[in-house]
Amino acid sequence: MLTFKSGTPAFTIQQLPSAHFYRDPSGLPVDLTGTAGVVISMTGFRGDVANYSGPKTLDSGGPILLQVASIGDFEGYVSWGAGLSKAGCAYVTTSGSTLTFHFVPAP
Repeated sequence: MLTFKSGTPAFTIQQLPSAHFYRDPSGLPVDLTGTAGVVISMTGFRGDVANYSGPKTLDSGGPILLQVASIGDFEGYVSWGAGLSKAGCAYVTTSGSTLTFHFVPAP
């Protein structure tokens, strides 16, 4: 669940065949727990400041979502990588200024 000061940003979700990601903008590798992954990319943030200051990595008890990491905060784009126990899809619900991501097995 991600909560914002006002409204919610535009976002995209991309499935990956592994839990191997690259940090934006450095390109440094980030390996998360899991065998599959999802990248959540959000736009519309300020490009001249860090937009997220919380923990860089969060662990989950699963069964599908295992670990989440901040992988980018650059030029108004913020991105997160999610390590999954198996191929999965994310569906999102919105309530006020909160986006809640639910991970389910891929069909």
